[in-house]
Amino acid sequence: MKGKIELKDDGFLKVYCNERTGTLAFALINKEKRIWGIDKDNLRGWHCHPFGEPESHQPVEEQDLEVIINQVETIWRQITGPGGQLKNHRNQPAHLS
Repeated sequence: MKGKIELKDDGFLKVYCNERTGTLAFALINKEKRIWGIDKDNLRGWHCHPFGEPESHQPVEEQDLEVIINQVETIWRQITGPGGQLKNHRNQPAHLS
């Protein structure tokens, strides 16, 4: 199963599940780049691609869907301002043209 949940401001949550291999993956994408993710696979088990270091792999405990969605919401709110306005690196509303 593959899915894509559209978010405001050029973002989406990519979801992948393969029952046969036991793989489960969630990736938060902003402007066509992964900014965070959490996966379970046969090679590494449960691991996170942390916000700010999405290319790294940090082991984590098993996560349920509610916890994962709460993490997505928290991270998305960190990078968007009121009304979905993107913030710059100083957490001030960015002026987008």
